[in-house]
Amino acid sequence: MVYGRVRRLEVHLKPWSYCIAGIEFFKVELPEGPANFSGELTAISSPVDSPNSTFGSRREQYQKGKSPIKVIREGVPHTPGVGYLNIDGPRVLLPKGYQMVWKTN
Repeated sequence: MVYGRVRRLEVHLKPWSYCIAGIEFFKVELPEGPANFSGELTAISSPVDSPNSTFGSRREQYQKGKSPIKVIREGVPHTPGVGYLNIDGPRVLLPKGYQMVWKTN
C-alpha cells in the first residue's frame, strides 16, 4: 500500500482539451512497517495487457499504442517527489491497470 495525494490539477479546454495532474506519494507500507517514500516518476504503462482493465472510449488509442496519458517534465515546476502527467481530454481518468514506475531517491 502506498499513500499519496494530488498536488496539482489543471484542466485546459482551449485550444484543445487536456489535463495536467501532479501526483506525490510519501509513504509506503512494507512487511517491516511503514517507511517514507520519495521518488521521481519515470514512466507510466498502458493497461492494454491487463485483461480486467476498463478503457472507456479511449480503447482504440490504447490499442494503437497512443496512450492518452504521458509523463511530463517540461513546463511544470520541479517539485521533488511529485510526478506530473499530461492527460488528453477534459477529465482525469486513470483506468484500472495503469502502472507507474518511480525511481526512488
